[in-house]
Amino acid sequence: MNAKELNDQLFDLAETLLEEKHALTFRMHGNSMYPTLKDGDIGQVEKCPPDNLEVGDIVIFKSNNKLIAHRLTNITTVNDVRLFITKGDKNYHSDIPFTNEAFVGRMISFQRQKRIKSMHGPLMKMHRISSLHCPKLTIPLYNTALLTKNRIGKITSGWQSLKRNLSVVTRHSEKAVFINLIISCLQGIIPFVIIVCIKTLIDHLTGAINLWRAPAAYLHLPPVHYCTCFSGKRDTRGDTRFFLRKIIAIHHPPDI
Repeated sequence: MNAKELNDQLFDLAETLLEEKHALTFRMHGNSMYPTLKDGDIGQVEKCPPDNLEVGDIVIFKSNNKLIAHRLTNITTVNDVRLFITKGDKNYHSDIPFTNEAFVGRMISFQRQKRIKSMHGPLMKMHRISSLHCPKLTIPLYNTALLTKNRIGKITSGWQSLKRNLSVVTRHSEKAVFINLIISCLQGIIPFVIIVCIKTLIDHLTGAINLWRAPAAYLHLPPVHYCTCFSGKRDTRGDTRFFLRKIIAIHHPPDI
């Protein structure tokens, strides 16, 4: 017996039990209905006529030898055949429409961490309204929340694994491990501190040298006539300020 035949028999058994008004439970796998249904939730399903289905119900149907639990978003008729269109609350695209033959049942409640929640509760009604009327807003939020949750879970599990490994390694030798940890930290920190100090000292010396080499301020005097500046004498057309200006220019030549 191959896997397909086994699945068909299980589906037939499930449908038989549902038709006899027995409620069945299914464990959820995946996060396509996040946050309404999460991975690991146990959903309770009842049989109901397809005519009693309403848009917004979470229905279970057969697809590719699997049972899918998605929200019913539309009911249409094509060539006198009723088609049911579903979509996961976190998914952007709808599923392939299915007919009455693929319909299994409707979810009425689910169990999460030993707590049973009804599909008619206030929170479930809020998820129903938001998924049907504003999916463009809720889908990005759901995906972001799920991604953040997964990353936090990975960090938490990694930290727990590290703690377990350290507890095994440091058993009966906590003091030696603690001393080695401090030495290792110092070996990494001290060279870094030395490098930072040397760089700060170099920057300080370089700034002092550049300040010492900075050009002095020039004294700008108005233009004067030619005079004998080196003797300190002036002629009848000259001005004594020309002598001061030439001396300053000799000691501090301007940039050309």
